[in-house]
Amino acid sequence: MLSNFYYMKYVKLTAKPDTWFVEGTEVWNYDENRRLTKEEWESCNNFIVLVCGLRKCDPTFSYEKEYMEKHKVEYRIDGESCGCDEFEVEFVENDGSQIIEEILKDNA
Repeated sequence: MLSNFYYMKYVKLTAKPDTWFVEGTEVWNYDENRRLTKEEWESCNNFIVLVCGLRKCDPTFSYEKEYMEKHKVEYRIDGESCGCDEFEVEFVENDGSQIIEEILKDNA
């Protein structure tokens, strides 16, 4: 009997503490608003992954301060190359696109 692992198609990545993205928030595929596929994740070879997610703005940078003031926000959607060890990893069956669309909508 095959493990359920082989049937899971997507990877839910949740930011760990003290990383680029807000702790406990989900990150997603840089090029598309969905979770990484299992194949995309495995191709990273536990090294670097390019993802988007929610990041706290840093007002010590002038462009960040301007963004915060203009949009009246503390967080923004950002993309970054990160170490694979910066995330909790869970193999799941759906692409998470609806969840990601909500995050984007709430942080537009």
